[in-house]
Amino acid sequence: MSNDSSSHEGVGELPADVVAALSVAVAQGIIIVQNDGRILGANETASAMLGHGDGDLVGRLIEDVIPGELNSGPQDLAAIVHETTSAINRPRSVVIARRKDGVSIPLEVISSVVPSRHTPYIILSLVDVSGRINRETAVAAETGEHAELDRVVADIALHFAGIDSANLDTLIVESLRRLCETLDLDHGILCRKRAGASVANATHFWIKPPYASPPQPWPAASVPFVVSKVAAGEPVWFSDVDELADPIDRETFHRCGTKSGAIVPLVGTGESGVLSAMALTSRSVVREWPTPIIERLRLIAGVISQALARHASEESLSTAPSH
Repeated sequence: MSNDSSSHEGVGELPADVVAALSVAVAQGIIIVQNDGRILGANETASAMLGHGDGDLVGRLIEDVIPGELNSGPQDLAAIVHETTSAINRPRSVVIARRKDGVSIPLEVISSVVPSRHTPYIILSLVDVSGRINRETAVAAETGEHAELDRVVADIALHFAGIDSANLDTLIVESLRRLCETLDLDHGILCRKRAGASVANATHFWIKPPYASPPQPWPAASVPFVVSKVAAGEPVWFSDVDELADPIDRETFHRCGTKSGAIVPLVGTGESGVLSAMALTSRSVVREWPTPIIERLRLIAGVISQALARHASEESLSTAPSH
């Protein structure tokens, strides 16, 4: 606990028992403040939390650490200081503090009063909640994204349920667009490799400008790991190209500028020996692929597969010789 108040004008001395009691509270930041808002002492945790050296906070006004313009209403730490004298303890609150280097950080604060013969001392217990808030924000964003994807997936599945063959191609392209826009991707492609063929061709695609369109045929030998997984009916996804198991695949995706992607097989399309897959990729942003998203993409791949199988069956019937 730092309390070098003798060299700071207007700063009183803390009782030795208060200093001793607070100096053991190393798990959280502790700042002791006079009624006029001037800091009497701070432990090493608080000083480090705020980017100050040991003893640097003593003598400063609390408003220097928690600028009023970075706070609002009852969350202002300066207000907590000036209001605390009317209550022994205040509930937890989250305020925005400014580190010495100018970076703003959220702190959870518990304030209380230490009685004194002359004037009470206000003790602020500080916990940096940046990590917790970041996690909560990420969870909220992910939850919102999943809810939007659920809505899009349900709507796409509904449209495929009643689609006729004449409008199937248009619906597939529109579905690729909606999936890419919902997931912030720039390439949505259905690929198809015939039995014995050395390349996979795009049958349907949506590509966000300014990227080149249409996509070029892909040699199967340039992505052996992806082809093997699709052949086994298993999806492949990567947030970073370097996560791919085969160096040939990594080199291929690096060369075309892909950052992240998910490739989901289309199983049971009604074409014997044909490998088909839905590839959703990004060249502009890094994309995480949590399990719920992959499961939803597998659902859409299944819906498209069924529609293609119906189309293939209808074509087969229409071309069959009549007896």
